[in-house]
Amino acid sequence: QAFGYHASPIAILKGRLIAYAVVILLAVLSEFAPLAASVVYFPLVMVTPIIVVRAFRFRAANSSYRGIRFAFDGLESEAYRVFLLLPLLVPFTLGLAYPLVTKRQREYYVGESRFGRAQFGLELPTGAVYRIYLLGALAFLVLAGAAAAVMFGSLFAAGQPPSADTPPGPGFFAGFALLYVGFGATAVAVRTAFENLVWNHTQLDVHRFESRLKARTMLWLYSTNVLLI
Repeated sequence: QAFGYHASPIAILKGRLIAYAVVILLAVLSEFAPLAASVVYFPLVMVTPIIVVRAFRFRAANSSYRGIRFAFDGLESEAYRVFLLLPLLVPFTLGLAYPLVTKRQREYYVGESRFGRAQFGLELPTGAVYRIYLLGALAFLVLAGAAAAVMFGSLFAAGQPPSADTPPGPGFFAGFALLYVGFGATAVAVRTAFENLVWNHTQLDVHRFESRLKARTMLWLYSTNVLLI
């Protein structure tokens, strides 16, 4: 049976117009008054967890299945820890904490959601999450190496060493395209694997879920949407 979504398009439009206005303001200030931009940016970051929680509540309250509404009961205090403090570990661990942060954020979102009075639950295995992201990182490094080989190989093939005065040939652009497409394909594959892992470990009261998303299907969906956009 189909899900229902009951939000007012005008309410969504108002929220997005406010978001676009803030983005444009920050872009203009960053260009002409960087100090003022930093002054605006700091309080915006501080209220981001509150905005995230309000967005979760809005989406859940306006979604239904068989006439029963969803809800989100997460607290802003926990959102500050999960969406503001925990991500600070990422730069200090050279990115190694990123899978852990992603895992905790999704557990917070799912675990604080409910369908009517039935509570959702999610406990992701840390090892499986890290496996997905490590394999994705390795795949991207291989693709980046292949792209670099194509780019610089095309420059050396011309019989002269690469320099600032050497015009890039078709091989250089082919390598750049390989890098761009490879990054997109890797990102889609990682997200697909992560979504499968999330749903296969999600529980609603005594009920469980099973997800069988295919990376190639999702890649086709994303690529065609990007072209249409």
